[in-house]
Amino acid sequence: MSHLQGCVITFLMAILVGLVLAGIKISGWELALGILCTALLAAILGLLSGGYFKEGELEAKLIGLCSVDSDCKESMETEWRKKVTELSRRGITAQGLLDFYKKLGKSLMPHYNGSMHTTNDVVRQAIIPATREQRCAYALMAGGPVKPDRMVTHSWQNKFRDLVAAVIADAVHENSFDLIARVLDSDVSVLETMLENLGTGSRAYWICAFSVNQHAGICGGNPNGDCDSVTGKVHETCSCNLPKMFNATPPLSDGRSIGCEMNKFDDMMALLAAGNPQFAQIVAVDQAFGLFTRAWCVAELVQADETHLKQHVKMHSRPLLVMKKETMKNLKVENMQASRPEDVDYILSRIPNKNVFNQKLQKLIFDKAGLLSTWFQLDAARQMEEVGNLLKWSLADDGRGEIWQFWSKWGKAGRAKGDVPPRI
Repeated sequence: MSHLQGCVITFLMAILVGLVLAGIKISGWELALGILCTALLAAILGLLSGGYFKEGELEAKLIGLCSVDSDCKESMETEWRKKVTELSRRGITAQGLLDFYKKLGKSLMPHYNGSMHTTNDVVRQAIIPATREQRCAYALMAGGPVKPDRMVTHSWQNKFRDLVAAVIADAVHENSFDLIARVLDSDVSVLETMLENLGTGSRAYWICAFSVNQHAGICGGNPNGDCDSVTGKVHETCSCNLPKMFNATPPLSDGRSIGCEMNKFDDMMALLAAGNPQFAQIVAVDQAFGLFTRAWCVAELVQADETHLKQHVKMHSRPLLVMKKETMKNLKVENMQASRPEDVDYILSRIPNKNVFNQKLQKLIFDKAGLLSTWFQLDAARQMEEVGNLLKWSLADDGRGEIWQFWSKWGKAGRAKGDVPPRI
C-alpha cells in the first residue's frame, strides 16, 4: 500500500464515520471530533506500518503489539501450555510399535528392508501415507491418546529397525539391541512373547516419528531431496494440504510458534517428568553414533540431564562402543547438523556459551556417572547374569532356535576376543 493510497483510505474512512454520526443526528462539534479521531487513528496505523505493508508484515506487527499486552501474552502462554499438554498424550506402546513393524514389507512400504531403510525412509513412505486420511500423528491412530512412560531420543538417519530394537530393549530390560534387531528380521513373535512374559507390552514411548503430526510439519516438502535408501528414488511429498507449522509460524510465544509441534520437546519432558517420577529418556544410539552429531538430539540430551531426568542408553553392542569411543571426544555443538539449517541456528542461539556447553556435553557422555558409564564398567558382576539372561530369552524363544543360534555365533567370535557375553 503506497502513502497516497493510505491517505485516500484515511479520507474515505473519515467521511464514512461522518455520515454515520450525521445519521444519528449529533451536533456539529461532535461530528467534527468523530472525523478527527478517525483520521488520527488511521494516521497512527499508517505510522506503525511505515506507510505500507508487505505480505505478512501487518500480521507480524499486530502480533508484536499484542505481545506487549499482558492479557494477550498470558493467553498465548496458555495456548502454548495446551499444545505441550496435547503432545504429552501421544505415546505409542511397545506392543503398538511391534504391530506397526509387522506391517512393514506388507501393507505398509512393501519394499521395506530392515538392514537398509532409515527412520526417515519409514516416516516418508509408511507413517505419512498411513496417516494421510486422518492427517494426525500415528500414535493417535494406534490407541491414543496415551501418556508416555519414556521419551526416545534418536536420529532419523538411524536404521528404523535399530530404533525399534532400542525401544524394545528398554521394554525387556536390556542394554544393547543387537539380538533384538536380528529377531525383528526373523520372528517378531519372540519379542511379543517376551513382552507378555514381562508384562511390559503396554509401556508407552514418545517417539517423534510417531508422536508428532507429520502433516502439520514436514510432509509437504523435501527441500534436501532425500532419497529412498534402497531404490534411490526421491521421497514424494504429501498433498494433504493441512497448514504447516514451523518454529517461526505465527502466532508466537517468546519468539516461538505456538502451533508448531517440533519446538516443545524440552517443555514436554519437564511436564511428563513432573507428573511421573519414573519417567525417563531412552537414548537410542545408532551404529554410526550419528545421534551425537544431530543438533536436536544433543539439545534433548543436555536438557534431560539439566532437569535430572533418568537417562538410559541403548546401544548395538559393547565392541562397537569401544571402536567409536575416540571419535566422540571431539564433539562440538558448533558442528552439529539438522535437516533444516534454521533448526541449527535456533538451537545455537539458545546456547550463550558454546565452550561451556561442549564441556558439559563431554562430561555428560564420559563422566563416571555419565551416559556411557554402564558400558565402560562391564565386569564380573555382568558375566554372572549371563545364565539368567539366556534362560529369559530361551523361554521367549520357545523352541524356535533364534536365541541359541545367536549365542552360538557369539560363542565362536566373541569368546575368542574375550568379550563379555551379549546382554542384549
